[in-house]
Amino acid sequence: SAKDKQPFEQKAAKLKEKYEK
Repeated sequence: SAKDKQPFEQKAAKLKEKYEK
């Protein structure tokens, strides 16, 4: 569901930021 996806999306965004910097 969208609610389940949201926390994962936020986590993925943080990881992406970490790897891109």
